[in-house]
Amino acid sequence: TLPQTTDGSSITRAFVLWFISQLPSPEELSSVVLKELVHYIIIKLIDRCCQPPEKGKPFITGSEEYSKMMRSWQALCLLSRFVTSDIANEVAQKAFQAMSHLSHGQIRYFMEVFTIQCTRKHPSIFGQSVINEIRRNDLSLQYVSSLMIIGGNLTVGRYSNDFFHSK
Repeated sequence: TLPQTTDGSSITRAFVLWFISQLPSPEELSSVVLKELVHYIIIKLIDRCCQPPEKGKPFITGSEEYSKMMRSWQALCLLSRFVTSDIANEVAQKAFQAMSHLSHGQIRYFMEVFTIQCTRKHPSIFGQSVINEIRRNDLSLQYVSSLMIIGGNLTVGRYSNDFFHSK
């Protein structure tokens, strides 16, 4: 039984995410379902996540905007297995754009998880983006920290074997 205070949108979100999590792998999925449903959702979510907070108004913890951003990145983490080579370039560009904005640590955590998972699937695309971004000299400390976390996971961390033995 759910608590009485559970918001109806949370229940709907849970059912949708559960449904998507039960889909077969991208290779086994109908190309129509992959492109017109799953890729569509990924692009819509990542577009939403690229929106910076209004100037001088960071997302306030617990606000509706904060919750939407947090939920969007959580959903993207679940959907990362469906980022195929068809959309990997666009997703990488938008993920790194979103990461360049200042954001709360809790949201940033899911940005990093999503980016690490996508980099494991598409090391040449996302890996090159990490390299291109880390070379810039105009990055915020928060962005540099995220790039270091991603790079560390891929080069000396848990996923280094996958990353170095990829094509």
